[in-house]
Amino acid sequence: MIWGMAFALVVCIWILDLRARRRRQQDFQAIAERLGLTVTKKGRGIFASGVVKGRAIRFSQYGTIAPGKGGIADWIELEIQTPVNGFTFQIREKELGRILLNGLGKSDLTTGDLDFDKRWQIKTNRPELLRKMLVPELRQLVDAATAASRWGEFFLEHGRVHYREQRDLDGPDVESRFDGLVKMMTEFAGSIEG
Repeated sequence: MIWGMAFALVVCIWILDLRARRRRQQDFQAIAERLGLTVTKKGRGIFASGVVKGRAIRFSQYGTIAPGKGGIADWIELEIQTPVNGFTFQIREKELGRILLNGLGKSDLTTGDLDFDKRWQIKTNRPELLRKMLVPELRQLVDAATAASRWGEFFLEHGRVHYREQRDLDGPDVESRFDGLVKMMTEFAGSIEG
């Protein structure tokens, strides 16, 4: 009897997980189609790529095992190609665990915007260039586009600007929110080149 109940519980959990994965793939597919991106499934998740607003873009959704939480954390990531090399940065949302692990959240750069500096930890190899890029309009766009994220980070490496956050693609605001993220990323890439 106990074994039967345990087996039934495992089957129920498996069915619920399968339904959730299908829903995530359908949500992803809908966003990719709306942007005209080509979807491929491989590796650790689902990917879509194409050209949006004249820029090569890659969009992905994947899951990682959440350490210490015993579950899967859902992530979305956007990457936009930019021809800039030799310049790197990382802009991460501050959270208590990361602040303690990373030397109390010391940044290489502050913008002078107290609210922005309180929320984001900034590391770069060229502080003056990044400070010039992070004009008030771009900082406002970043804060608006990422306000609903659980945790987000930007980084520039190998000629690609990346933004990733821990989130799934459900909810009534997902399309407008995703449009805001794409706009933010294209503005970020433009300011890097600019």
